[in-house]
Amino acid sequence: MWIPILVSLLILVVSSIYMLFNREEGEEKEIKPGPFIGGLANDGNTCFINSIIQSLASSTAFTDFLNQHDKTFIKTLNKLLSELNVHREKSKLFSTKPLLKVMNDSPSRHLFFGYNQEDAQEFYQNLMKQIESEVKEKDEKEEEDEKERKKTPLNLVTPVDGIQTEEIKCTNCGESSGKRNTVVSGLSLSIPKGTRHTFDLNELLDEFVKPELIDGVECNRCTLTYVKDSLESNLQNIDNEKLSLKIRERIDEISKVLRENTIPDDVFQKFSTTNMVKHVTKAKSTFISKPPPLLCIHINRSVYDPARGMVRKNSSKINFPIKLDLSEYMAPDSNEDSSYTLKSVVSHWGTHNYGHYTCHRWHNDNWYAISDDEVSLCTEENVLKSDGTYMLFYELPNKSILHPNL
Repeated sequence: MWIPILVSLLILVVSSIYMLFNREEGEEKEIKPGPFIGGLANDGNTCFINSIIQSLASSTAFTDFLNQHDKTFIKTLNKLLSELNVHREKSKLFSTKPLLKVMNDSPSRHLFFGYNQEDAQEFYQNLMKQIESEVKEKDEKEEEDEKERKKTPLNLVTPVDGIQTEEIKCTNCGESSGKRNTVVSGLSLSIPKGTRHTFDLNELLDEFVKPELIDGVECNRCTLTYVKDSLESNLQNIDNEKLSLKIRERIDEISKVLRENTIPDDVFQKFSTTNMVKHVTKAKSTFISKPPPLLCIHINRSVYDPARGMVRKNSSKINFPIKLDLSEYMAPDSNEDSSYTLKSVVSHWGTHNYGHYTCHRWHNDNWYAISDDEVSLCTEENVLKSDGTYMLFYELPNKSILHPNL
């Protein structure tokens, strides 16, 4: 019983050792002549790392940002991205080992079996976390800049940072409970439930900004309106002039409060009573207030299968455009540019727990299909028809990075 398992393990070990030691960094790989970019060695299940590195190398905003900093991890990453982006007649092979050596939360690695198969989006988050940490490290010459940054409530550190706004409003009177702004390093979109197997990216974005209804919530404006109406109704049945005068004064005070755009909680407490509270339905809406220069979109394909009692992968196809306009998902008071151009696509092949990551990316007027060390030219049509879409990287374009056919 154990012999087939041991044989399989032995074959895996031998193939891993061959892959690790027979393809050294800098080795050139014969591919048909053409303007090729560099590939990345699979140092044992590192496809999830390689796909993210290649995607970030496709962004002008990101590489320009790295050039402005000289910290250890950022310098190492910048060197690797620069090497990958050099055009050659043959694709040249590089390794992520030097980068992972200086990464704090680098993936765990087994001596013989390579790295544990991990999630590309999780690696992306850890990588951006370390970049942000290094940028925030204080140098003496940066102390003055730090003081200026503290004046801004929300600190946008990297090109993937944007501002997301949540607002809760009463569905009855429209009263806003306030806005909450948070810095995000991308959007995580869920695939809508149902029996369909194909969706457009805009459908996922529609679900993302779809208001979430919250029942049984107290509303300041609706409650005070209810109190005012009750006082006006009771006033008709009161003959006592002194009491009637006090009620009219109270009604006038509440009317004045209701004319304000918002009703603060402290003012509300002054005029409300515990036995006259109006519970309503409120809607929580999500908008983008400040779009990032480089937008990372993660497609959440994990779904719970009650029949099997386990999490499985949703393999639905996601149709996405080369040019993405987010104007309808922006905050109503925002006038930011939100017309993006696709720079790279990370795809996942396999099941929820196991599989392989590949990448399509744009560089110097060409689309490339990349699977670790395999680099080949492809067409825009190949990119748009690709399956297993897991992450998308869009960039706010300028004249120097616009696709020529847009």
